Amino acid sequence: MGQDELNDALITIQKEGGLNEKWLENCVAALKQQPENTPWYIKAMLGISAWLTMIFIILFLVSSQLVRSASAALIFGIIMIPLACLMYKKSAHQFQKQFSLAISLTGQTLFYIAITSINFFSENTNTKITISATFAIIISIILIKIYEDKIHRFISTIIIIGAMTVIVSRLNIPVLFNVLPLFIGILVVSFSSYEQRLLQLSNSDMLRPLQYGLLFSLMFILLPATSLFTKEILQNSHFFLSTIGIGLSLLYLEYTIVKKIGYTLFSNVSLFIYSSTIIFIMSTLQAPGITASFLVILLGFSSGDKIIQGTGISFLVWYTSNYYYFMNISLLDKSLSLITTGIILLIIRYIIRFCTRNKNV
Repeated sequence: MGQDELNDALITIQKEGGLNEKWLENCVAALKQQPENTPWYIKAMLGISAWLTMIFIILFLVSSQLVRSASAALIFGIIMIPLACLMYKKSAHQFQKQFSLAISLTGQTLFYIAITSINFFSENTNTKITISATFAIIISIILIKIYEDKIHRFISTIIIIGAMTVIVSRLNIPVLFNVLPLFIGILVVSFSSYEQRLLQLSNSDMLRPLQYGLLFSLMFILLPATSLFTKEILQNSHFFLSTIGIGLSLLYLEYTIVKKIGYTLFSNVSLFIYSSTIIFIMSTLQAPGITASFLVILLGFSSGDKIIQGTGISFLVWYTSNYYYFMNISLLDKSLSLITTGIILLIIRYIIRFCTRNKNV
């Protein structure tokens, strides 16, 4: 409903005696101060045009040989990142905001590539990549604070988690890779549990982009097909530690939801939920993505966010498909595992339906 339609509706209510003259004037004045909402398809076209323009700028920089060395890329990166922040602060149109976003990401890319290529810090490749990832974490944290754009904050959160995984892979400490999902899970559940308090803070607009970025990162790093890590990390990783870490976050989320509903910790409903979750975690120890997907789905339902719900369901299908494909067993065993899983799920569905109908549970 546009502003004109709202004005007409307020006038109609006023004529029927629902609003006095003072309330009507205040409402109309408040509506006039609100910026006109741009249709989503206009925003999409402006965003596409901004990104296309940025591509042409990058092609110009490359073809003109302005960025033909690591030092030049470093200089351009140092200039473009603060320039993008300034452009966003001064921008009043969607095209300018999308253009500044593209400049920021391009500047960051040039900066990180330059740090990886230049021999200023070290001549060892692993050391240079680790230093570049460290810079990525620091810069992204700063940009989350000063660059007040939801999409940019979402991307910066993904960059932070991606840089952490790069550092873990270069340090070649597999146990840290298993601790990372626990760290992300605790953050996500904490954001959800203390959402009302966090929304009252001055930086409450950071909450949703950070939550989306953490959830997306958690799901991505758990995919069996993810190739960001070295083969040694994947082969030596103890995936059951990741499952247990995410499972603990899932149990704590269930505890907060059950407590909010009004059930005590040791009520029949609570004990049934906790015991079922523990059995579920134990049966999926080698597939942490399944536990993570249920964590995301439950977060979506608890917050009423359909985007998170859809993301969790989509990831569950995607992860199970990837896990099935990368299983190192014969096709016959894969078929038997699918049949067994289907039977178990049908039994669980029957038990849940029976328990929800039984008032004594």
